[in-house]
Amino acid sequence: MKKYKKFFIFVFLVSLTLFFLSCTDPKLVAQARENKIKMEQLDKKCMKIQEDIKNLDIEVSNLKNRIDKMSSNISVRIEDINAARNKLAAELRELKDIKQKLVNLESENKSLKKEIKFLKKLLSKKEYNEKKKEKFYNKKKGGYIYHLVKRGETLGAIAKKYGVTMFSIKKANNLKTTRIRAGQKLKIPIK
Repeated sequence: MKKYKKFFIFVFLVSLTLFFLSCTDPKLVAQARENKIKMEQLDKKCMKIQEDIKNLDIEVSNLKNRIDKMSSNISVRIEDINAARNKLAAELRELKDIKQKLVNLESENKSLKKEIKFLKKLLSKKEYNEKKKEKFYNKKKGGYIYHLVKRGETLGAIAKKYGVTMFSIKKANNLKTTRIRAGQKLKIPIK
C-alpha cells in the first residue's frame, strides 16, 4: 500500500510540473493534456489493482479460516482415530484374555478326558469283578444256587429270573418277609 502512495505522489508531482510547464507553451499544454489523460488511466489502473489486492486479502483471510477449520476438523478426526485405536487395543487385549482362557479350558478338558478314561477303566474293572463274584455265587452247591442281591432287585424278580416261587426262596433262606437288601446272599432252590 505504501508503494502505491509513493507512486501516486510521484504521479501527482509529475502532473503538477507538467501543468506549470504547459501553461506557457501550447505544445506543452497539449502534451500535458495527453499526460493528464494517461495519468488518469494509470490512476484507474492503480485503483483497480488496489481493489484486486483488497479482494485477494479477503480471499487469503477466507482461506486461512478454512485452513483453521480443516485443521480443527483434522484434530478432531485424529482424536477420534486415537480413541478408536485405544478401543481396538482394549478389545484385542480382551480377545487375548479369552484366547488364554480357551487354552486353559482346553488343557483342563484334556485332563478331564484323561480322568474320565481312567474312571471308565476302574468302572469296567469293578463291573468285571462283580460279574466274577456273581458267577462265583451262582454256582451250584448241593440243591441250591447262590445269588448275590444287587441294588434295586426284589424277591419277586429274583424268583422269576430263576423260575421258582418267592415262597421257596423265603423257605430256603428262613426269611419271614419279602424284604431283601443289596449284598445279601440268597439260596435259590433248584427244581
